[in-house]
Amino acid sequence: MLRSRARPGAWEEKVREGRADDVAVFCYTSGTTGRPKAAMLSHRTLLAVARAWMEADGVAPFEDYVSYVAPAWVTEQFLGLALGLVAPLAVNFPESPETLPQDLREIGPARVFYGARLWENLAAQIEVRIAETAPWKRRVYRAALGAGRRVVEAAERGDRPSAGLRLAHAVADALVLRPLRDRVGLARLRSGYTAGAAIAPDTMRFFHAHGVRLKNIYGSTEAGMVAMHRDGHIRYETVGPAFPGCEIRIAEDGEILVRSPMVFAGYYNDPEATRARFRDGWYATGDAGRLGDDGHLVYWDRVSELLELPDGTRFSPQHIEVRLRFSPYVKDVMVVGGRPRPFVAALVVIDGDTVGKWAEQARIPYTTYVDLSQKPEVRALIHGEVERVNRALPVAARIRRVVVLHKEFDADEAELTRTRKLRRGSLEERYRELLDAVYGGADRVGVSAAVVYRDGRQGVVAADIFIDDMVDDVTAVRAVARER
Repeated sequence: MLRSRARPGAWEEKVREGRADDVAVFCYTSGTTGRPKAAMLSHRTLLAVARAWMEADGVAPFEDYVSYVAPAWVTEQFLGLALGLVAPLAVNFPESPETLPQDLREIGPARVFYGARLWENLAAQIEVRIAETAPWKRRVYRAALGAGRRVVEAAERGDRPSAGLRLAHAVADALVLRPLRDRVGLARLRSGYTAGAAIAPDTMRFFHAHGVRLKNIYGSTEAGMVAMHRDGHIRYETVGPAFPGCEIRIAEDGEILVRSPMVFAGYYNDPEATRARFRDGWYATGDAGRLGDDGHLVYWDRVSELLELPDGTRFSPQHIEVRLRFSPYVKDVMVVGGRPRPFVAALVVIDGDTVGKWAEQARIPYTTYVDLSQKPEVRALIHGEVERVNRALPVAARIRRVVVLHKEFDADEAELTRTRKLRRGSLEERYRELLDAVYGGADRVGVSAAVVYRDGRQGVVAADIFIDDMVDDVTAVRAVARER
């Protein structure tokens, strides 16, 4: 205030000195592929993203938006800050992470952005709550959801639902689906967005069947916003067509290349790393994918994380992981395999709350998370979920051995990024002994684990972590492992 009195107009003068290409914000990369770097985003970049988003998704002025993810994540800079100022949006904030469900229902936003894991968790919570209701309520819900699914299937085929289906869906929506959306704060939602990690097509279909218009977004700190689903043109296996003003090209090795005004200005104090990311004016994302004939981009995985099977077939671990995470009983999973490993295996982290409730209903006693995870009935439950996913995979890419882990992956232990992406290098190092046992043909491995008992006491327990086979000919798999 004193400075303003001494120099009237100083603020306006500084604003006039600003240029569109000045750095607006430094956003650090997540560090999944190495040391985090400071990406420089200009005012021009942020404005380009906001205008392209408005054009692509028909954003109206003063729609309610709930800002939940941290501003350190670049998508919140694009959506909550840039779009919030340009559209403008009415940006709301939850009182705390714990009050988010109540706050969301109170606000009834038109737009919400969650990471893929949060949408998956919400789907699991809905399934669990429905499972806890009376049998007649479950039957009514399943009938209503069935109508929603048939409408979604018709849209996938490009067909118009019959008059009878439209009537049945309208009744189902009015009596069941809309009240359910209201319970989770999505009754007035125009668009729900997901990014940060791949999301299972089954999860997308689940929400669309409930009347939630969930859309995939693909982009990065450096590339800006690249692709997004559009209303009426959603392909659940894709991340949508390119944003307005953005060009996408696929390199010979399958890498996604991008050219647009939304690309970053470079890495701070690291011109060499900046130059390394460009090819003839195109930004090299480091991600693998393909463009469909309809212009939709299909995202596979990081180029560096595609694995090659013994027969030479390349596959994406993430493609399998997202399908497994659709299960309400699976919280996290890491799929491993490829040369020199002779088959695909999975390290599965159960959802302690969901599986715990399932165990209580099945009258299966347990003491700790470690104890619960190794129960034969729980391992059989996860076995069934893996079988479901395996049926949709090529034979060579099917999971052959499964470990239900004794602990959750933890961002504080460098196993996950803050957006819950797997840090594969760190995980492989941490679980090296376990992976050696998986590919060495062992059926269990001993570990020591910290535990918290239900009465709050803490301790350390020694436990056997079991390794289960997913194939009929167990001897053949172990023989292949021994040949290595």
